[in-house]
Amino acid sequence: MANNIATRKRIMEENKAQVLEMLQWTDMEYSNFLLECGMAYLHFYLPPADDWGRKMLQSSKTFWSWWRSQWSQRDNDFVCQFSEGLAVNDSGDLQECYTVENLRIIYQHVNNPATLASDIYPNRVVLDESYNQMICELIKEELHA
Repeated sequence: MANNIATRKRIMEENKAQVLEMLQWTDMEYSNFLLECGMAYLHFYLPPADDWGRKMLQSSKTFWSWWRSQWSQRDNDFVCQFSEGLAVNDSGDLQECYTVENLRIIYQHVNNPATLASDIYPNRVVLDESYNQMICELIKEELHA
């Protein structure tokens, strides 16, 4: 189990390093983009009236672990598809290298929060933990009211 976690973490770091190189981003730029997309994802995923639920998930370590795991999967796909400088176009033909700017546009498209909100959903562990946190907060508010 520990070996599996270490392997996944190593792969995540390798993919991140390749993305940083491909996009010519700093670690800070990458981390900020990941955070901004995660916050925007919650905005699109939860209804506007659920501001409290959004705040609970924003402060959830479990949500951010899940988000980073999902992000890593997309990084892996991105690196596999674009790191060799070739990509398969809609016709199934190989296409030439991409510029850094084009790679950045593609990467932003792949991680579009509005699209992701309709494609991926937090698993039960993430939601259960956030519901437990919400219930605890409600109880605290009732006790202090």
